[in-house]
Formats: sequence, C-alpha cells, structure tokens
Amino acid sequence: MKLAQAASAVALFLFTLLPGCAGPGPELAPIAPLSVEASADGGAARSYDFSGDGVADYVERLDAAGRLVSIRFDSAGNGALDGEVRLADPARLASARRLLIILDSVPWEVVDEVRRQGRFAAFGPPSHIVAPFPVLTDLSLNEFFARSPAPGAEAEYFDRQAGRLVDPYKVYFDQSNAPWLADTDYNLPFKNHWALYLWPDPWFARELHDIQAQFTATPDAACMVGYCAGTSALGARYGRSGHVRALIEVDRLCQWLLRRTQGRLEITLMSDHGHHLGRRRIALLSDLLTRMGYHVGKTLKNPDDVIVPEFDVVTYAGVFTRSPERVARDLVGCEGMELTAWLEGDAVRVVGRPGAARITRSPDGRLKYAPESGDPLGLAGVLKGLASAGKADAAGFVSDADWFDATMRHEYPDAVDRLWGAFHGLVVNVPDVLVSTDDEHFCGSPFMARYVDLIGAHGNLRQMSTYGFMMTTAGDLPPFMRMRDARADLAKAGFALPDRPAPAAQ
Repeated sequence: MKLAQAASAVALFLFTLLPGCAGPGPELAPIAPLSVEASADGGAARSYDFSGDGVADYVERLDAAGRLVSIRFDSAGNGALDGEVRLADPARLASARRLLIILDSVPWEVVDEVRRQGRFAAFGPPSHIVAPFPVLTDLSLNEFFARSPAPGAEAEYFDRQAGRLVDPYKVYFDQSNAPWLADTDYNLPFKNHWALYLWPDPWFARELHDIQAQFTATPDAACMVGYCAGTSALGARYGRSGHVRALIEVDRLCQWLLRRTQGRLEITLMSDHGHHLGRRRIALLSDLLTRMGYHVGKTLKNPDDVIVPEFDVVTYAGVFTRSPERVARDLVGCEGMELTAWLEGDAVRVVGRPGAARITRSPDGRLKYAPESGDPLGLAGVLKGLASAGKADAAGFVSDADWFDATMRHEYPDAVDRLWGAFHGLVVNVPDVLVSTDDEHFCGSPFMARYVDLIGAHGNLRQMSTYGFMMTTAGDLPPFMRMRDARADLAKAGFALPDRPAPAAQ
C-alpha cells in the first residue's frame, strides 16, 4: 500500500512539472510603443524600445488607415536609426523571405476585431477562409495543400478495407491522418498535444519560440511554414480571451521578425477553420443510439449495428452503419443534433427538423439543392434569388461559383458544395452518416469532456466554426475564399508556396 502511495506521489510530482517541459518562450517586440506621434498626413509614427534602455530603436510609420508603410531601425548596431525600408519598395520585395504561420482554430471574427484595434498593421485585411465540412484540421489543411483525401475524417475511423476500427492514438501520434504535414517545416509533435491542451500557455509559447528559432537559424531558406496547435488549446480553454492573447503575441513576434530581417520578410498568417466560443454540453451518441435500440460496437454485420468514433471533442460526429437513412432520421430529432446527412446512390440527402432535401450534381459539375419536405439548410430565399438572376438552369442546377457567391454570408456558408464534397473526395473512409450539432452541444471523447472545461469548439456547418482567416503582408486577398482555392489566391497576391513531394506511404 505504501509503495502504491509513493508511486502515486511521484507520478503527481512529475505531472506538476510537465508545464515546465514546454521550454522557453519567444523573443517578442515590446507590448506597447514608447511613443506615438501623429503625422501631417493623418498617419502616425510608433517608436519602440527593444533594448530596454529607454531610447527608441525601432520606428513604424503608419498611413491614415493605420497600415504600416515603412520601418526605421538601427542597421549598424550603434544606436542610430540609420536604416529605413518602405514595405512597397520593389527591392525589398525581390529579396524578401517568406514565412507562413498556421494558427489552429482562430476565427475570422476575432482576428478582424484585434486588427481594428491597431494590431497587425503590416497586414492586409483578413479574408474569410471557408473550411470544408466536417470542419476539422486535417481535412482543412489537406485541402489547402492539395493533399486530400485523408484516410479518415478524424483519428478514429472504421477502416472499410480492413473491416475494423483503427487505433486512434496510434493514428494521432504517428500523424498518419495528416498528409499536409509534409508541407510544413515546423509543428509540435502530436504526441505532445495532450500536454498542450492541459497547459496551453507555456506550450504555445514553446511553439512560437521554435518557429522563431528555426526561422532565424536558416537564413538561406526562402520560405518556411510553421503550424501552431496552441491557439486551438487557448481558445478551447479560455475562449475569446485565449485567442486575443495569442494573437497579440503573434503580432509582437511578427514585429520582432520584421525588425530582425530589416524588413526583408513577407509574412502570411492563416487558420485552418474557426472556433465557436461559448460553453456547451456533451452529447454522447453511443449512449443515445444504444438507448434507441441500436447495437454500438466495432463491426457492421447487422442492420442495427453502428460504429461511433468518439475521440475528438467537436461539434460534428460521424456514424458508420448499414442503415444510414434510419440512423440519420432518428438522430436529427434529438437534443443538439441540428443536421444529418448521408449518401443515397449519387445524391447527398440532408435532414433537419425543418425537413429534408436532396443535393445532386450534373455531369458538368453544377449542383442542385432540392427541398423535399421543408428546407433544412434555409436556402429558399437563395434559390429564389439565383433563379431570378438567371443563374439556375431549367433543371435547377447552379454553378459552383454562383453557389459560393450566393451563400458566403449564410448561416451555413457554402453548405451545398461542402456537403457534397464531404462524401466525394475529402475522406477515404467516409462515415455513412455525418452529423452537424448546434452550437450548444459537442460530441466526442467523454474523457476529454471530463477534464477540459470546453469553451471553444468547431466541426459543424455554422459560420463561426467554418470561417478561418488569412492575411498577408504581400497584399490584399479576396474577402472570401474556399480552403481549396486559398493557396492559389495567396500566390496571386505575391506569396507563392513551394511545391513539396508527397509524404511517404505508411
């Protein structure tokens, strides 16, 4: 007994030390300028003291709109501000290195607010990136880097070829569901993510430190891509405040890097998707389906068999079953279940409490949303507008681009294309039923639900979960972009990412 108590005490002691294992944080620009002076053209000059001696050693000049125009710095290290670079100078652009930082789960709305308060002055306005559905990191970044399909929607999935559930811990820790990682130069190993979600502050600081250190240690590298999971953990734990704190640190890191490179740097920031912020309750689908009379297990032999992965903590769920329509219709009436969808022949069927609809695709790639009873996606007004504008053909099919333009600001952005894509090419082992919860509920791991007080979550079709962001110092971007188009749009703005070889098969 004493031995067991001693072992427990040692384990607890080691557990308390784990936050310190994150390591050092990054060097950052001062939190606030030493002084701000208005200029005659309506702009301002912000002076910073990086050395801490009370004397300005870095100056940013802003235009009347608050956009960074030029920087002044001490180029010789003698205390004199003898260097100046204008951001629009062609010579600077020709010699600039490129840095892309991916910030997991940061919603467009929060970035826009932080920028309007004076942060990220070097960047153009943040664009909305519409993530695919389900709104999950691997699926989004696979689309961005053209690495789709992923083996599963999440780390736990039913491998149809093997006829078994995969081990989600093995999949997650060996990163085999994330081929997009081949396009990054830095990411915190996934095996450390459990610690990051328990202690997000020191581990996020570690991620920024590592990106900074790797970037400064490789001056000949023309382009670097870093990925931070810590913003997801901060948002999940602290909600909006966690995201704001993280963004302020990222802005200060960008200022530090611009000063370090003497302006010869283009930076792009983006997120993989958004984050709905607010407390919610868990909806355990395995318990719910069991109480309904289904047999929850690991095989699919009988019509009542269902497999319910519950690994992630998200506002989406996938169910594997031989009876998709029955399961989808039974689930959608339950608390927290907003929409369900399944594949029926060549059509995607979607049901919600308002009714059911069918999504079909023409041979030339146009999509049709046809309400059958009610209007589960709330698109009646959109359909009327498309028809009156002559954008729907006689059979009701609408082009991909017109659907996007008509539903960018809808509560379910680009839902027709995203629901179609969810069953066609996004994932190899597609769940038979896809579930989008409301914003007050989430599905997934009861273990994580017990130990993490969840404030931020993503996964469903709704706006704040869906809208990630992208902004760059290279120029302005379209206000709305699909994730699969964002890389090409970024290249048009002058920030091209290199093509990299595909990851080796595992």
